[in-house]
Amino acid sequence: MANFSGKVVVNAIILLSFLLLVDLLFILASMALAASQWSSLALPDMVVWSSYSGIGMVGGIILLIAVLVFIERRRY
Repeated sequence: MANFSGKVVVNAIILLSFLLLVDLLFILASMALAASQWSSLALPDMVVWSSYSGIGMVGGIILLIAVLVFIERRRY
């Protein structure tokens, strides 16, 4: 595998932590939505929002890996 430089790793960590923060914000927003409604629709909404944020997280990690590989291949 390609030798990753320190700057690329730092950028990857920053981007990944940003994606985790967005994921947590989605989960908190869905919990606030569920708490504000107090209805039978609240729990399915929370599950849907959490699954969307999880899909976004996985997609973000795949995109991050693809961008890192592209940057490293372009360097040589």
